[in-house]
Amino acid sequence: MIDLFKLGIILSDTSRSRAYLQTLLNKKIVPKVVVVMVNSSQNLIGKPKRIVESPFVELKYDNDLWAFNPNESIETTLIKKNLKYDKLDVNSINDAIVIPFLTNLKIDNLIYSGAGGIILNKELFSLGINFIHSHGGLLPKYQGSTCNYFSIIEENIIAASVILMNEKIDDGPIIHVIKLNPNFDKAKIDHYYDPLIRAIALVKAFEINPNFNKLEKKESHQNSMYFVIHPVLKHIAILK
Repeated sequence: MIDLFKLGIILSDTSRSRAYLQTLLNKKIVPKVVVVMVNSSQNLIGKPKRIVESPFVELKYDNDLWAFNPNESIETTLIKKNLKYDKLDVNSINDAIVIPFLTNLKIDNLIYSGAGGIILNKELFSLGINFIHSHGGLLPKYQGSTCNYFSIIEENIIAASVILMNEKIDDGPIIHVIKLNPNFDKAKIDHYYDPLIRAIALVKAFEINPNFNKLEKKESHQNSMYFVIHPVLKHIAILK
């Protein structure tokens, strides 16, 4: 049984957040606290783009069919599911009002899904809350952003790694990792398949290790960061 009494999720309205929320709720994993950062997706990496193809993104993994609707906003999902939520008028989780707000929530674990490129202030880690992050890449080998394009080029795999965050980039204890072959349209990774794969990893993390114990502490590889990929290399990965 998954004990979610002290689990929360804080998110901005990005493609990744939409995949997380829809996938968790579809699998009956319902956070007791939901916090929506209403301004944090404006003009930042990860903001959803209008989809003109099929409204659902589908992917087979572990003998199951997973899907989410990238067109459905966070608040639409919450209203449809009749879930209560709080709204914070902030640009990021590092806003000054967030710390006192989180302190009053009295939660142990918080899934974080803010806009891309935000590094959490160290003060947040003094609250006694586990900040849960689903990284788009195979840890500990691939740290930083756009990791999956590099792993496709080097190993023909795409992955997601669920970790407890710390003050370093992608360096916290590993909760769970999933890997799969990129046998889909790789031109649609950023706003379609990467969010869904990260969401699947989150669900599997809760199913396999709901209390987040017996964590693997990976070695630090801070000198092997994979930051924004060159357009030529990205094109090579898509064509591979």
